[in-house]
Amino acid sequence: MRTIKMGLAVVNLYLLSSALAHGHWSAAAPAQLMDWQTDQISRVVAEDYGRETTGQLVGLDGKKCLEGSSFRFDVDDRYAFDIDEAVQVKVEFYRHAKAAAVGVSYEKNGEAEATLKDQIPAYKDGERTYNTTFSLERARFANRGVFLTDFSIGMAADDTGEQTITICNISLKRSYATLVPKAFGNIALEVIDETGKPVPARVGIYDKTGRLPLPSTEAIAVRRLDEMIRVVNINPSFVPWPASNPSGFFINGSYDAKLPIGQYELVVAKGPEYRFIRQHFNVESDLMQAIKVNLKRWDNLPAKGWYSGDDHIHYIRHDKNDDPNLLLFTQAEDVHVANILQMGNIATAHWPQYGWTPVLAITDKTYSFVPGQEDPRTYRRGHTISLHLKEPIRDPRHYLLYHQVFEKARAQGGVTGYAHVVGKGWGNARVGLALDVPFGLVDFVEVKQLGCGGSSVWFDFLNLGYKLAPSAGTDYMSDFTLPGAERSYVHVPKPFALQGWFDGLKRGETFVTNGPMLEFTVNGKGMGSELRLKSGDKLIINATASINPDIDSLKSLELIEQGEVVKTVNAGNAGKTKLQLHYETTVKHGAWFVIRAGGKLPHKPDPSWTNPEYEENQVSAKIAFSGAVYVYVDGQGFWKPSAVPSIVRGLKLDLEKLVAPETWEKPEWGGASEYTTTTLLWDSQKGLLKQRIDQVMPIYEDLVNRAKAEVNNHHLSAAEAGSRAN
Repeated sequence: MRTIKMGLAVVNLYLLSSALAHGHWSAAAPAQLMDWQTDQISRVVAEDYGRETTGQLVGLDGKKCLEGSSFRFDVDDRYAFDIDEAVQVKVEFYRHAKAAAVGVSYEKNGEAEATLKDQIPAYKDGERTYNTTFSLERARFANRGVFLTDFSIGMAADDTGEQTITICNISLKRSYATLVPKAFGNIALEVIDETGKPVPARVGIYDKTGRLPLPSTEAIAVRRLDEMIRVVNINPSFVPWPASNPSGFFINGSYDAKLPIGQYELVVAKGPEYRFIRQHFNVESDLMQAIKVNLKRWDNLPAKGWYSGDDHIHYIRHDKNDDPNLLLFTQAEDVHVANILQMGNIATAHWPQYGWTPVLAITDKTYSFVPGQEDPRTYRRGHTISLHLKEPIRDPRHYLLYHQVFEKARAQGGVTGYAHVVGKGWGNARVGLALDVPFGLVDFVEVKQLGCGGSSVWFDFLNLGYKLAPSAGTDYMSDFTLPGAERSYVHVPKPFALQGWFDGLKRGETFVTNGPMLEFTVNGKGMGSELRLKSGDKLIINATASINPDIDSLKSLELIEQGEVVKTVNAGNAGKTKLQLHYETTVKHGAWFVIRAGGKLPHKPDPSWTNPEYEENQVSAKIAFSGAVYVYVDGQGFWKPSAVPSIVRGLKLDLEKLVAPETWEKPEWGGASEYTTTTLLWDSQKGLLKQRIDQVMPIYEDLVNRAKAEVNNHHLSAAEAGSRAN
């Protein structure tokens, strides 16, 4: 007999810890706290990003079983906490008509998260249950998983989103081989910069087995979703880190800790402008050891007028008590302008910001964080970003009319753009840009994120004659990445002013990078500049790329004119930390120029973010783009008339699909509630969206007509010149 009992009330993905006390939702992905425990398992959370029902309890043959696609398990701390030993996890699965690939993931001491896989056979006849044992080597169980859990079991591969797994029992068997320290010593660590002052930094301390002792309460607590954590994952796909153990923590210049006696490795980092520190020390019984670390700069971009920023960080701020640690967190990664985005969908807003005033560091006011929003955002129109807002902007009645939000953001002095504009535009950003760029409402496009980069969509709009600045952001919300892993550097005239950073971004006086640093001038004018010349005038282009040798070496530096590479400087097999490019030509028509630098290390992205459309990352893991320099010649713009008809043709097709009669939206981080809300509002907003499309179509038709006329005039002029020559 089969009976079904729904799990406990649906709770928000990020409300399973401290957020419960705040009485409101703070993020959007659905999860369920399940009424399922054993003597060894104290808590189970079901999670799923694609189904309307996250998890359920089912009665099978007198057993209460878990049914869903992914479950996270919290081992009772009284049974095991912060151990280092082999643990056997025996799982009883209920077999279904279709075979299922499953994976068990856990924190492995001395390494990153480890995953073990198995195949649950399909049920045909015979025994309905399937028992298997996973051997977890060096299991830790320190409550470091999401929801402060210890291991997870879920579908290892299921593209349809339809299959589930059923778990009827779990039992753990410890080896009890964890060594219990018998003697301790103390350390007093201080990290100072070139001025001799203590500074926030990212730190790792590892014993001779590679294990990171859990940090003391002096480590900076930061938010992962709505949990406060002190140990963060350092994903090597995104964040360079010289230690084999990709775990670390943050300190505010100093750190005291009690450690078991023995030998340790210390690693210290502070963004791409500083060299890594890697050294060893010994801890002796009952002694205090002072360790002073002098950070050394590889480069000093602020001294040259360039200040880093991350345009895309999600960090919940319930009240002013959340601000100091957030500021230290971003300072430790050397991010000068951290844009903290409240994220919304058509139903509600998440990652709340209690206030909308920038918060500046007291000792160095070039460091700050600034509230903004990623909202509106839908699957079919893309995700928008509005930076430097004075208050949030939401109107669900006209949610699909992004331009209304952009106009209000501009009225507040904000800077507007689109997120995830990598490759062909993840999240259909290309469609949203097609509707908003022609009206002059978009300042920037986010072309680097999550270890990936792409320029094709950005280049298309430049070729249509629209000025757009490149930008970069990490989309930090959990510790699969860290703030500043991808960043924008903006030129700000001295003395530094926060408004100057946003003004410079809007003008395109910027470059984006996850490693290489860029310098670029055309006739002495820098990124974002306009040059107005006459046919036959000379262009002199100079560019330099350099990279911190602790991160990578350079492979190439390229000059791009209207989407085509016109000159490349290669580093050779050995790679270099600096490349220079010089190019001279005479101008015949308007054009735009961008430089691109690539590192030598191959791209090895996190598999969950791999996409063949991220064209630059097929070449290198470390990529940098400059802002464009725009050259006008004889009054003609920088556009590429020969490319306009095909680009417009593609954009028109995208816009026609946007209002196709099919079901318009799919859930976007909000599960069933958002899907239902979107469906209800679609009928009322579809007509308004169609009106906006009707307004933009004549603009594109005019672009095509003018482009064809300019191409024809060029051909006629060339033919006449040929006749005179003959």
